[in-house]
Amino acid sequence: MEEITGPLSTPAAFNSSEVGRPDKQIIASPYYRGVAAVSNEEYRELKIWLTETGYETVTIDFTHGLASGIDQMNNIFRWEEQFGYTLSLKRRNLDAINDGFGFDVSGYGLLLEIVGAEVAWRDDRRWFKGLLSIASDHSHSHLSVGNRFLTVVPVQSYDSPLVGKLIHKQRLGWYWRGYSAWPPARKREIDRIVLL
Repeated sequence: MEEITGPLSTPAAFNSSEVGRPDKQIIASPYYRGVAAVSNEEYRELKIWLTETGYETVTIDFTHGLASGIDQMNNIFRWEEQFGYTLSLKRRNLDAINDGFGFDVSGYGLLLEIVGAEVAWRDDRRWFKGLLSIASDHSHSHLSVGNRFLTVVPVQSYDSPLVGKLIHKQRLGWYWRGYSAWPPARKREIDRIVLL
């Protein structure tokens, strides 16, 4: 059999022998889709395992409030260098954060830990859910090219107000062979779409 080379030869992030690994469960499971809440007690063990496995860690800490975590995001994403302004409580548009949310996952994998999430949730749950949704999308995007990126939200316990909250709604997207999000200007060859 001939070896496939070129753009289709990206190795998978996980192989079939890695069933049951916590990183694979969080990243690849449609239930977690790259983001999971973990009790503080279990997180200590999980973080040790992820570190020993080769994951690098980036931390956003909201323990001292939303403003503190947002300020850390300025440093992590080199915000002012990228966009010419800094994020703040008054300037934290989720569309802009989605544009600037980028991590180099060139090593084994990357763990984004979001500490103090319950404080951020209390301060602005809509915005925080949006941030988690962006992290989820980022994980999914990395998975598609064979990279491992996961976000863990340590919480006091499993009865935290965050556990079980819907953070990501998936829309049925439009795809056509021209690979555009919008239909072509020319007359469409397809008169209808049948969903099976």
